[in-house]
Amino acid sequence: MLPARPYQAPAPVPHTVVTVGARTPVARDRIDIERGLLAVTRLAPLGTGKGAVVSRAYVLGLEAEEGVRAMLARIGALRQWGLGKRRRAGVLVRRLAASDAAPAPDVVLRDAAAQGLAGVAVTGDAAAVAAYARAGALADQLGLFLVTCAAGEAGGVR
Repeated sequence: MLPARPYQAPAPVPHTVVTVGARTPVARDRIDIERGLLAVTRLAPLGTGKGAVVSRAYVLGLEAEEGVRAMLARIGALRQWGLGKRRRAGVLVRRLAASDAAPAPDVVLRDAAAQGLAGVAVTGDAAAVAAYARAGALADQLGLFLVTCAAGEAGGVR
C-alpha cells in the first residue's frame, strides 16, 4: 500500500486582473475568481469548461456543451445555504475565444445579475475580452463587479 500524501492545491494561474467599472471584488470574490480561473484554464486542453460559477470557494457549476445561459439557469437552484436573496455572492468566470459564438456581454451580465451573482470575470483572447472591457457601465447598473483577466506573469488575483 502506498503511503498517504497530503493534498497540495495546484499553483494559481498567473493573470493580470483589471477592474472594469466602479465596483471591485472583495477578498472572498478574489478567491472565487482564482478558483474559477484555475478551473476554466485547466479544462481548456480538454475542449470544455468555458465557464464556471464559484461561490464561497466552491465550484457550483461548469459549462459543458449547453452554453453559458443554460449553465447559469442550472446553477440557479444550487444557491448555497445561508445566503439570503438580498446578498449577492459568487462569480461567473468565462474563458473566451474570438471564434466562439457566445452571447453578447450584456446578455451574460444580465443573466449573472438575475442569478444573484456578485460579479463576472473573463479571460481569453484579447478581441473577445475587449467586448467586456466596454461593459463597465452596464455592470455598475446591474450591481455587479466586472473584471478582465489577461494571462500574464502577475501570479494570482489581487
